Amino acid sequence: MKIFFRLLRYVKPYHHFVPEYLIFTVLGILFGLLNFTLLIPMLNLLFNTITLPTKIVPTFHFSVQGLQDTFSYYFHYTVFTKGKMTALMMVCSIIFFGVLMSNVFKYLSARVMSRIKIKLLKNLRNELFAKLMEQDLAFHYQHKKGQNISVLMNDIQDLDGVLGNTIQNFLRAPLVITFYVAVLFYLSVPLTLFTILFFPFTGLLISSTIKKLKKKGHFSQEFLGKMLAVAEESLSGIKIIKSFHAHQIVVEQFKKINAKFSMISRSMFNQREIASPLSEFLGVSVMVVLVLYGGHLILQGDTHLTGAVFITYLAIYSQMLPPLKDLSAAFGNIQKAIVCGERIFAIIDKPILIQDAQKCIEKNDFVHSIEFKNVKFKYQDEWVLNDFSCRIQKGQTVAFVGKSGSGKTTLVDLLYRFYDIQEGEILIDGINIKNLSQQNLHALIGIVTQEPFLFNDNIANNIAFGSTKNYIEKIQDVAKIAFAEQFIEQLEHRYYTNVGERGMKLSGGQRQRITIARALYKAPPILVLDEATASLDSESEKYVQNALENATKKRTSIIIAHRLSTIKNADQIFVIEKGKLLESGTHDELLAHGKAYSELIKMQEL
Repeated sequence: MKIFFRLLRYVKPYHHFVPEYLIFTVLGILFGLLNFTLLIPMLNLLFNTITLPTKIVPTFHFSVQGLQDTFSYYFHYTVFTKGKMTALMMVCSIIFFGVLMSNVFKYLSARVMSRIKIKLLKNLRNELFAKLMEQDLAFHYQHKKGQNISVLMNDIQDLDGVLGNTIQNFLRAPLVITFYVAVLFYLSVPLTLFTILFFPFTGLLISSTIKKLKKKGHFSQEFLGKMLAVAEESLSGIKIIKSFHAHQIVVEQFKKINAKFSMISRSMFNQREIASPLSEFLGVSVMVVLVLYGGHLILQGDTHLTGAVFITYLAIYSQMLPPLKDLSAAFGNIQKAIVCGERIFAIIDKPILIQDAQKCIEKNDFVHSIEFKNVKFKYQDEWVLNDFSCRIQKGQTVAFVGKSGSGKTTLVDLLYRFYDIQEGEILIDGINIKNLSQQNLHALIGIVTQEPFLFNDNIANNIAFGSTKNYIEKIQDVAKIAFAEQFIEQLEHRYYTNVGERGMKLSGGQRQRITIARALYKAPPILVLDEATASLDSESEKYVQNALENATKKRTSIIIAHRLSTIKNADQIFVIEKGKLLESGTHDELLAHGKAYSELIKMQEL
């Protein structure tokens, strides 16, 4: 239940919603009870058991007895002065008014509950998405994207279906039962005590069914997340699936997960739905026994119950069955809400490993150097970088080269602080990057990756991504530097052309030039090019290479490249192998050494 109550915290402040809901609910219950209490005089009238009214008008006082005495007097007075039909019309009019007001207040309480539910889900969805965005790359690599999306969308949507009704039932049903039981006690204490004896028995049967739901609920949500992950991965890789003619394999994989999910869902549905008919069956069974017991008391003459009062008692008792049924259903729904809540809070409670220092140093410019100092880093067990050190001077264009898996891209990720190193330091102008805020650090560095990822938006917004304001003149300037202006001007809507999902309406070279413009828009003093031309054809590479040469002017540039021909003019080349620096120097110097760099050149020439 801790999970359930924690979910309720997202609807704060309670002081506005709960009193308003309770007031409307209580008024709805009172007007509903009014209708049933009027059955007694109406039945007495129909059964012709009306007695003469007292000649003394009763003194009114606000209590059950006071209300009853006052109504009884005027009702009997109307019967004997204006006739039974007039009295019947009076009772029916009051019942009509009571039904109207009861449903008006039910509607108002439902509106309040709707606001509670919407506020809760909105706050929960916002916090969960914000936490996913704040998490470091290690978290996203360890958790499948489809499963995170499943929690964000499906689990919260499931809460939408059960949480509102559950909260409503927990707030309303006890009030209804309390008021109705109080009236039943007022009508007949022996009958009500006899009825209450059956409540614990009913509760035990229902709770034993509900306990089995929680474990299956965990499996159900787990398989739903797996199914979404497979679907997302398959749709993203549809080209590969088609090319290898593997669609049947993928379909079979999906079918197996779907079959397990369906089996668990069917079992959960059967167990959850049995609670409601079970409670209804037990309630009706109690009513049958109640009729026998009450009838016995009336026939034996051992009670003050009259026929009209007994029929009213049964009518009121029958109205207790729906809230009892709702309450049992709420206990079933709460298990599903708890399962969803556990998956949601498993993400929300996940600690964010990359945190800003308590007192960050403010740094708005880059003055003299970047230094990797005895850096050691590993993702899991093996060291990816092992005691790595190098220095990059301001204004230099440097390149990291080496075989795949040597640690080149890891260096860039560490500089951008996507991960934190285990040992050593990374310094910018002598300041450890851990002492800079992440926002401050990222403002100093622009990055262009191998995969030119664009958002499903127009070109202008993609270039100015991350900026609170889009200055079209600045967008056009960086587009010129990135050699993107030429093709943008040929588009129908120019800078306001939508690029499609992941930028698929543009060619690879065009997408890459826009990502270069995006990196330049924030005018970073340090520019990182992570294999920015590796996936391009020769013609696109020519345009992008020209754009990169423009972008690196008057900037400190760090280039990671497989194509060594693109870094011949670098001021410094660092050759890395197995996380260690083997050698460094200019292109000509390294060739003259005839060692690792020279071997890499020969391999590419072959």
